[in-house]
Amino acid sequence: MKAITLWQPYATWIAMGWKTIETRDHERFRSLVGKRTAIHAGMYVDREALKMGAFLARMRTRDHLCLNMLALQNFLTLMMLHRGKIACTAVIEHMVRAVGQRGDWSQLAMCDVAGKVCYFLKDIQPLANPVQVKGGRGIFNVPDEMIIHPVNPVNPV
Repeated sequence: MKAITLWQPYATWIAMGWKTIETRDHERFRSLVGKRTAIHAGMYVDREALKMGAFLARMRTRDHLCLNMLALQNFLTLMMLHRGKIACTAVIEHMVRAVGQRGDWSQLAMCDVAGKVCYFLKDIQPLANPVQVKGGRGIFNVPDEMIIHPVNPVNPV
């Protein structure tokens, strides 16, 4: 399976279903459109994103998401446990370059999308046991047998 590395907390936000658009300045992930892709959580933590993410998560009323101190601590623990591991897989449904300010997309991306290439994610599936792998820049390969999703009786994998 093809994989991409994201800084934290972005990879964990995707695994939790909070972030459904990944943004880049380039179109190098075009070959992944329509394919299930492993999301690897890098070791680097973007501390400014953490601050913004906590704010945005509190503001996301459509999911009725409300962070309290315990929930925030649990998220931070999960984020640290994901570092250096495949956190989830997702299908990259399509890609579009955002023109101008797109507030709704920025909320789903948990960052400003203006001028960025937006990769829309669907069917996000967290791993039952996140797998430790060495990530890399760009697209890299992960053996399919390493990817084990939790059993879902409605939609078995």
